[in-house]
Amino acid sequence: MSNTRILIHIGYPKCASSWLQQVMFADKQTGFLAYWGAKSKIAKKQFVKPIDSSFDADTLRRTFKSGLQEATQQNLIPVLSHEHLSGDLMRKSWKKEVADRIHKTFPEARILVIIREQKSILLSAYGQCIKFGMTPTIEEFFGTIPTDKKQANDSHPIFKLDFVKYDSLIEHYQNVFGQENVLVMPFELLKKDSQSFAQNILKFSGSIGNLPGKQVIKNPAYRGGKLVVKRQLNFLFPLYNRMGMHITGKLSAAADKLMPASIHERIENQWKQFIDQRVGDSFRQSNQRTSSLIGINLADFGYEC
Repeated sequence: MSNTRILIHIGYPKCASSWLQQVMFADKQTGFLAYWGAKSKIAKKQFVKPIDSSFDADTLRRTFKSGLQEATQQNLIPVLSHEHLSGDLMRKSWKKEVADRIHKTFPEARILVIIREQKSILLSAYGQCIKFGMTPTIEEFFGTIPTDKKQANDSHPIFKLDFVKYDSLIEHYQNVFGQENVLVMPFELLKKDSQSFAQNILKFSGSIGNLPGKQVIKNPAYRGGKLVVKRQLNFLFPLYNRMGMHITGKLSAAADKLMPASIHERIENQWKQFIDQRVGDSFRQSNQRTSSLIGINLADFGYEC
């Protein structure tokens, strides 16, 4: 077994994953080797998808051997990065089995977790589902606020709010790997001070590389008006149809250029008001626990605490 300590970035989705994968981990000058791809599909395949009876940590470790050896030879930190290791925004929530499988395979690993203020990530998640060809209204995506038993039973949101109560995932990873081997940072720190954000990762991982030279996040969100047009166009094609996504993307982009900023702002403000009402103080207790677990006052970054 190599003595190289691998860095495993587990998510969350919509929390700087593109920046980490395209800017930080893909650049050897930062001291990392993304041997299995900047976005490591093998990580999702091996840690998320297997059924328990088919999972074999010793065999899996051997499949990663060449990458670990290559990192050692180049004096770089091997890195696995896939945001769905923490769960999928629209399909499956995080399960403890993923953390346990990672630990059985890489007990020496350091774990990187990026979180994001919940109302912000909810708005981003809704935009992502429309971008990828889905058609729900925002009320259908998050579910309406139940006011009686019948309405509560009839509400079946696509996105479960519990997914972004971060304390359970963080606590489990700390228990399994040790608190000192789990770094949790708010996405908002990247926006506020990208140099400190990157420096924290370098220090935690043991990298002796340089700070990344470019700081551009490469996955910009669609604006409100563009998403409204895109949602209507999505009805014309089957879900996840590549040609349909290409056509609807082109048409909605053309419509976007014709819309004044006021239309985008009005639509986005309506969605934000719905999310405010839907969420209420649902995340306060979880955010307080998360702040305590990671030693960061999340209220300083705009989280409800």
